[in-house]
Amino acid sequence: MDDGAKRVLWWRDAGSDVEVPRGHGIGWASADGSHHGRVTLTSEYLRLDSAQIEVLLASRLGESQYEQLSEATPDVAPGVLLYAAGHTLAELDLADHFGADCVVGIAVELRGRGIAARVAVQSHLAHAPRDAALSWALTQIEDFLPLSKQSSLEDRGWVQMTASRWQITADLN
Repeated sequence: MDDGAKRVLWWRDAGSDVEVPRGHGIGWASADGSHHGRVTLTSEYLRLDSAQIEVLLASRLGESQYEQLSEATPDVAPGVLLYAAGHTLAELDLADHFGADCVVGIAVELRGRGIAARVAVQSHLAHAPRDAALSWALTQIEDFLPLSKQSSLEDRGWVQMTASRWQITADLN
């Protein structure tokens, strides 16, 4: 990681398919969301405490200020929250598919353990509009399951693409 991403947030990756007891799935992201990933930390322990995780992360990613992500963590970029929730985030040119004013799009699939979202944000957005677009996406994703009736979703702008897939986009206006 570069010098601009010294603060790294991490979380236990509950969705990882890692053999227990020696594999521990850990997601991580720089606080601004510019760098992110998942690692499997191996250990002889059934459960790792925070200090053990941070030592193992430092051995893999280098020295940084490691901090466990929680609801109380201040100044977390919306992209980090999307990664931590297990969603996919990509920067794309959305104008070709959704029009010149489209800044973000979400595709949600209903899965056995909840929903899986793929978020596409317009590439080359400045920091503030990108964070605003991703905050909007987070709200839409969080509101999706409580709105699970088809009429409620359609009233909010969701479009059903297949039996288990829905999509929504947002424009600059």
